[in-house]
Amino acid sequence: MFGFGKKKIDKRTWAALVMPSSKVDPDILSVERLSAATDHVLPQWRGIIMESIEIAQRTKNEETRRGRIALCEKHLRTMRKLKPFVNRQQLAIIEECERAVSGI
Repeated sequence: MFGFGKKKIDKRTWAALVMPSSKVDPDILSVERLSAATDHVLPQWRGIIMESIEIAQRTKNEETRRGRIALCEKHLRTMRKLKPFVNRQQLAIIEECERAVSGI
């Protein structure tokens, strides 16, 4: 009762990660809205990571390879920051990307 045992969600951090250009006050956003935004960005980031891995493995240009690996690592760092806020399906996407990036 009265929220004992409930974990306080840092909506500001979560919103900054999934809605960086939003002008809306994160404190008034619902968890559902933030989760929907997370559902929107995670597949995009996964696509960027997977495509970048493919390009990094195919290219003969070392600068391109380093750039694509850096891009993967950048998106993966952001995804890892989302871990405290995600549901099981979203966590599965993050873990898939972690495995993929660890293989390059």
